[in-house]
Amino acid sequence: MKKTSFFLLITVFFTILPKAPAQDTSQVQALEIEEARLDALEDVERNVSRDAWGAIGFFCGCFGVAYAFVATPSVPVGALLGKSPTYVQIYTLVYQEHAKRKRWQSSAVGCGIGAAAGLALNALLTLSASR
Repeated sequence: MKKTSFFLLITVFFTILPKAPAQDTSQVQALEIEEARLDALEDVERNVSRDAWGAIGFFCGCFGVAYAFVATPSVPVGALLGKSPTYVQIYTLVYQEHAKRKRWQSSAVGCGIGAAAGLALNALLTLSASR
């Protein structure tokens, strides 16, 4: 009887024990993922200039927009030192996705403004030449 109770107790102990830390690990991992996402969004806002990419779109036209769309932004390495592999992976994905989107949108706006300015200048020159 004592052996059966002992084996039952050991079985219950080993089936319940490994499950308890897994819940804590998943909560910690979820917090780490959220921290990486928020840090990446903050760094994108700090590092990617809307004005600079708007100027690229303005002066380079569709080539600037195409470059912003195709080129993969580099991730600031200093933000990843000493971090876990999960943090690095999530941070890199979020940073590159949002930086590329911000670059593309800003250069497209600059390209549109440049095209409108070019059309206006062309119309102005055409009207002044016809007089």
